[in-house]
Amino acid sequence: MESQRIEAVIAHIQELTPLYYQNCPEKGTEQLQALIQELSGLEALIPREQQSRYIGILKNLMEAIEQRDFVMLADILTFDMLEFLQEDEG
Repeated sequence: MESQRIEAVIAHIQELTPLYYQNCPEKGTEQLQALIQELSGLEALIPREQQSRYIGILKNLMEAIEQRDFVMLADILTFDMLEFLQEDEG
């Protein structure tokens, strides 16, 4: 995958998740919309054999957003998406 794009998304996640852990979801809403677009744009760069895992993580993110469970959202970003992106990057 394109390492600069991945690094930018990783940095964005690391900037966004503390807002949710600190119970400030309103501050993260605009950033979250941009992050979702960035994550959607990465899908084409994901190797085919890893796409189902990636899509599963995105689905979990959307469910957390729909349920307005922002701590779960931050957990998914931190422990699932970051891990996935860092594995693929390294």
